[in-house]
Amino acid sequence: ALMRVADPSGKSRPVRVPLAATTTAAAIAELQDKLAERRKGTLKVVTHAPKLADAVAAYKKSAEFLGKRHGTRVNESGYLDKWVAELGAVRVNKITKANIVTTREKLAAGRNPKTANKIVQGLVNVLKYCEEREQLADIPRPKRLKQPESPRRRLLEDADFAKLLAACTPDVTKNAA
Repeated sequence: ALMRVADPSGKSRPVRVPLAATTTAAAIAELQDKLAERRKGTLKVVTHAPKLADAVAAYKKSAEFLGKRHGTRVNESGYLDKWVAELGAVRVNKITKANIVTTREKLAAGRNPKTANKIVQGLVNVLKYCEEREQLADIPRPKRLKQPESPRRRLLEDADFAKLLAACTPDVTKNAA
């Protein structure tokens, strides 16, 4: 269906909105729903979807990515480079759950499930970035792999505190009360 929609600059432009209906009556009903969504401001109109390689490059320059700690950026960049090597030529709106699952299996072979989940999370971060810029309608999210329980760290007991205090040297007076 062709309808006029305001773009981010506020100008109205004609946009083709796909309908899933197969009959005329169903198409009319679906069009009425789309018009209602437009009036409410909830209609998602997707602009030109970039290829994954271009989306990753734009994400790496974004404030969202640059605001992360250096170690996180290094790790996430490594994960994203692997996604670009596998799916870099695919447009972000054409990436499916099946693509993500098969690529995750390939990239995470022999790795901890926690690492596999982080690899997928890097891609999801790029897809969220594209969704915010109206380049993607919905984000395909595969199920997370089950991770083994992290071992609990032992808390210090009273005897441990007593050993620590005995090891401290009482002759240090700097910053003493």
